[in-house]
Amino acid sequence: KKKFAGGYKKIKHPKFKSGDSAYMTHVSYDNLFENEKSFCLVIEGPYVKGRSIVYDVMVNGTIAISPQHALYKRR
Repeated sequence: KKKFAGGYKKIKHPKFKSGDSAYMTHVSYDNLFENEKSFCLVIEGPYVKGRSIVYDVMVNGTIAISPQHALYKRR
């Protein structure tokens, strides 16, 4: 009955709106066991892709698709 309640809430009331700034975690190229945080701008989202909720973000001049759990408001 409430199987989709959490995902529906994340789409209905998103954490980030288009134009918001955020920090995205990704794996470092120098050290594969260390995560880096990069500044990014949210372009569009949220929407469902596969089984996860994702956002379109711009990082270092390139557009990437980032899952919601990889985006943070604080560094």
